[in-house]
Amino acid sequence: MFEKVLKIKDFYISFLCSETIVSTCGAPHQYIYDNNGNRGQFQCKVCGQNFNESNHADKPMVFLCPYCGHTLSPRKDRKHFRIHKCVNPECSYYQNNLAKLPENLDAAHKHNYKLHYIYREFTMDFFKMDLHGLPKNAINFKYKKFNAHIMGLCLTYHVNLKLSTRQTAHALQEVHGIKISHTMVANYAMTAAAVIKPLTDTFDYKPSKILSADETYIKVKGIKHYVWFIMDTCKKSILGYQVSDTRAVGPCILAMRMAFEKFKEFPNKALKFIADGYSAYPLASQQCKLMNGWNFDVTQVIGLTNDDAVSTEFRWVKQVVERLNRTFKSSYRVTGGYGSENGALYGVSLWAAYYNFLRPHPYNYWKPLNELDILTDAGNMPAKWQLLIYLGQQTILNMQENPVA
Repeated sequence: MFEKVLKIKDFYISFLCSETIVSTCGAPHQYIYDNNGNRGQFQCKVCGQNFNESNHADKPMVFLCPYCGHTLSPRKDRKHFRIHKCVNPECSYYQNNLAKLPENLDAAHKHNYKLHYIYREFTMDFFKMDLHGLPKNAINFKYKKFNAHIMGLCLTYHVNLKLSTRQTAHALQEVHGIKISHTMVANYAMTAAAVIKPLTDTFDYKPSKILSADETYIKVKGIKHYVWFIMDTCKKSILGYQVSDTRAVGPCILAMRMAFEKFKEFPNKALKFIADGYSAYPLASQQCKLMNGWNFDVTQVIGLTNDDAVSTEFRWVKQVVERLNRTFKSSYRVTGGYGSENGALYGVSLWAAYYNFLRPHPYNYWKPLNELDILTDAGNMPAKWQLLIYLGQQTILNMQENPVA
């Protein structure tokens, strides 16, 4: 089937297949015209690309400098992005930065300053990744030898009392007369973390407008990995967390997404986001603004002493998240490191659930940060763990029945 397309302004008529589209910009056939008199070449009036029916080769994407209009030159390839640089010596951005340099600066030290305009092209879309994917092993609990109460005891000793899996198994045998292997304790912790994680990630924390972020390192199979935490500085709840094998900007974006999704209406410029001087935070905030419209500023507290007005004003915020890191490390050290990245993620998520829902905090008069009504009448901590698992199961069922498009 062919359609007659008439454009009076340019005084030509072309006949095109109604299914023809442009592979670069996706323009429909109404914007595609015969470019060389029925000899096979077409042109898109949206993006200007020339192509034919047998060759839809895409032109490489070109990035232009917003200050001078020159084409940016690709310089470096990183794990998650590619760096493009404007090398035009007459660029106004470059000239303005040159004028700001110290007058007595040695020419050999000029490379220490970022003078040219730089654009980072991300090769991976971190805003399409699923943050709340349901774990495959979160199906049900079938106890062949033990029961739910013993599982609650395992979690109490292992998470609340910071005992390793071997020490937990030893305590259960010596105190309660329950002979259980440390492998079974680890399996219980892994399964409970998988079930509780959706509850921790989607709970309505009603966050304040002051958030703080920091990262700390852990070991997975003896190799350094990183844990990213974003917390509500006023209410002390953990809003976002990620485990990564690199200290790149990608995991920082995922942690920000997890934290910002807790807001029913994002506060934008009213949000105070405090972090250290690491460059990943402003880069992640830039991507959040471009992709999701989250327009906020990152305040970076640099150093250990209050040498500037920003550090003096926001040092207390940075100290809160540093205290959170120390609390996490006191529980992490007993593990001696994690055995897999998946185990590290679920281990951190299990600890985050304990911190948010079960751990008594002096800030809240030695009560949990987020009090759940169903836990009020629980007589002991093993019973609270069982009820928390029940709430996690209900969250999973709700996510399965009402999937987010």
